[in-house]
Amino acid sequence: MENKENFVIENGILMKYKGKEQHVVIPEGITEIAEEAFCYKSQIISVSFPQSLKKIGAYAFHGCYALQSLTIGKNVAFLGSNAFSQCSSLRFLKIEGKNVKISAEAFSCCWALEQCELACEPETAGKMAYLLRNCFEIDCLAYVLLKGIWKASPSLTERLTHLITLKSNRRMIFQTFLIKKDASLIHQYLSLFKTLPAEELDGWIKETQDPEIRVLLLGYKNKRYSPEYLEKQREIEEEKEWGVREKTISDYRKQFSIVKDYDCYIITSYKKPKKDEDSKTEKKEEEIIVIPGTIKGLPVKIADFAFARSSGADISGHVIIEEGCTQIGDFAFSDNKELKSIVIPSKTKIGSHAFFDCTWLTSVSIGENAVIGKSAFARCASLRETEFFCEIPCSENYFSGCHKLKDAEGFVIVNGILFDYLGFRSDITVPKHVRAIAPHALAHPNYMKTVKIPAHTQISEKAFISQTGTLNEVEIQRYS
Repeated sequence: MENKENFVIENGILMKYKGKEQHVVIPEGITEIAEEAFCYKSQIISVSFPQSLKKIGAYAFHGCYALQSLTIGKNVAFLGSNAFSQCSSLRFLKIEGKNVKISAEAFSCCWALEQCELACEPETAGKMAYLLRNCFEIDCLAYVLLKGIWKASPSLTERLTHLITLKSNRRMIFQTFLIKKDASLIHQYLSLFKTLPAEELDGWIKETQDPEIRVLLLGYKNKRYSPEYLEKQREIEEEKEWGVREKTISDYRKQFSIVKDYDCYIITSYKKPKKDEDSKTEKKEEEIIVIPGTIKGLPVKIADFAFARSSGADISGHVIIEEGCTQIGDFAFSDNKELKSIVIPSKTKIGSHAFFDCTWLTSVSIGENAVIGKSAFARCASLRETEFFCEIPCSENYFSGCHKLKDAEGFVIVNGILFDYLGFRSDITVPKHVRAIAPHALAHPNYMKTVKIPAHTQISEKAFISQTGTLNEVEIQRYS
């Protein structure tokens, strides 16, 4: 029996403990334990509370490092802030009261806590997710509900469901499961979600080192929680409701490899349709490929080399890019020998060398406010039909080597800009309707001696300098 002289008691309130006992029994009649009454009593291993106790004050047992187990009676209605914080050896906690009010961080930093039994209602239990944070062996509500005694919902499924309905922190819950290395528990928990963000699942996969759990999570990501699966479920629901549906990302992924960025979808490659044995001997038919401008309301970008020959794309026919596409990457369609025509929407940024060396490309149409990159259509030897509704600056050369665009005199002129000279005369006269001469346009013919240029025509600084930096030394004459 504890010596009462070790307690300082005033009007039923235990104000201070002066003893040095390891096992403390608080006498009956005490209704409240005051703030810091047992604070830093590091020798205490266990404490027994009287039935009369109703309140435990803030920091009452803070820093009782040796305290190992704790049972709080059913008559206790209030636990103060940090009442048992930093009780770093505490392994067992039992709270018998159903309506106890638990203040902030009442059990924080109880590193060794392994088992917690509760008789409280779900709302009170939900608050434990916050109160038990920094308890490495529990860390959240999950362990309290699943491993403890919760009389309100004895079944595991009901407890797991409450974890979701109480909006507990999923990451904290998962960390608890990882600590316990309980793959079956993770499986049951995940199965209750109709949807789960793939990004969140990726975070969990990175955090786990357990091979069994890692395989489990990867399986869920690749099947039930993959974007393809979720999209398929949405399609099924739409078909049930409407009977028809709009084209979805699943449909597009049959034709293109697509990745989602923060604010857009990126087409990274083209999936060439497989042909049966009979069709292999038949003459190759021209195809019409429609590239979406938007997917699920987000704009589409075409990645560098996405449709290039070097990436395995072999487009035989025509490409139409729908409105909404914001970017065609560098070398996106380069060296594609059987591409015949391309329609590019307005406001699209066309990358450097995007259609470089597409030798059978005959027709190009570009919408308003598009931006064309360096050498975008260079060496498109068959290009002869151009329809540009966008402004074409003369700061870069976009059409060098486009033989079919040359006029009778050998000039390649697009929208009033001279981009190349493919004739053989030593003395040439630039037509009056040319308003500008692009870089490198007159740099190639080494037999050129004299060039007559209209007085109003703007000449680029590099008009007579080749791509390799060689200057074509000619006599320049202006005429009006």
